[in-house]
Amino acid sequence: MTLQELLRKSSFTRAFDYITRIDLRAKGSKFCFQTAWEYLCQMKAQPGYQVEIRERTQPLDTAPDINVACPELDGYPWKMAMGGEVVLAPEIADAPTDMIAAVCLYELNYYGFSPDERRKFPERMFGKPKPGDEPTEDDLLSEETKVLCPDLDEYFDRPYEEYDKQYEVYSEAVVRELKALADSGDKYGQFYLGKAYGEGSYGLEIDKAEAFRLFKESADQGFYKAQNNLAQCYQHGFGTDKDIEKAKELYEKASEAPRTKGYPEENLAHIFLNEGNKEQAIVWFKKAAAKGNVVCKQYSWYLELDAPKWT
Repeated sequence: MTLQELLRKSSFTRAFDYITRIDLRAKGSKFCFQTAWEYLCQMKAQPGYQVEIRERTQPLDTAPDINVACPELDGYPWKMAMGGEVVLAPEIADAPTDMIAAVCLYELNYYGFSPDERRKFPERMFGKPKPGDEPTEDDLLSEETKVLCPDLDEYFDRPYEEYDKQYEVYSEAVVRELKALADSGDKYGQFYLGKAYGEGSYGLEIDKAEAFRLFKESADQGFYKAQNNLAQCYQHGFGTDKDIEKAKELYEKASEAPRTKGYPEENLAHIFLNEGNKEQAIVWFKKAAAKGNVVCKQYSWYLELDAPKWT
């Protein structure tokens, strides 16, 4: 079965329910995912590839029961992905079709149809074209697709300003959803809304104090990502007074979670390094490396060699 055939067998409604559990922010971009799903189901696919679906090594915080993964799809041109033969690992042979479709659709359409993604659309579908080998309109939309989805020609020919407007609608929906979750005491909603205020994303103005408040509320509920971000606030004086000792305490607390990817450990190691405590820096760089942070493995190696770069 090709990935396109699998998507056709799935229900978008049920698949989108899985997607919103994978990423809370997706709740505001149903339009983007549905348009992509309809297009992927009908586009002209290119056979010859394999799409390997395997068991997720690290459970999702928001949906531990979604145990399938296919991260490689994020880099696949769409027509190649759709023609790819789906190969399921034995451990997930009984996984629901809608769950698999959701994970694949999420990876393929991670950024939705934001203005930046719209500008890269041909490359996402076909790969980087060679000189003199630009994709033609027939490559972009098969005759079958034009009949079944006649509005797609107009959709993909819209000026960027229309996508900017759609992104504004998407941003408003995401902020509305995150605020509702944060107000209800949801630690994930608090964290992602805090990030939005801290970065000035989704149309929000940067509000350091609000970002700090939301990170603290989420961190107080034990969410390690919020503990890491709260520690950064204390370390750099973002939305609060600078407090290095508090930052250390929070980084260490965040590092107790098994799925940190070594980020709190790395941040703590850099604090010790800046303080001239090379021994503790090595300890925490090694802890980060043990969780898969390859850069920190190199850092600890340089420090143990006493390389000039670190003296």
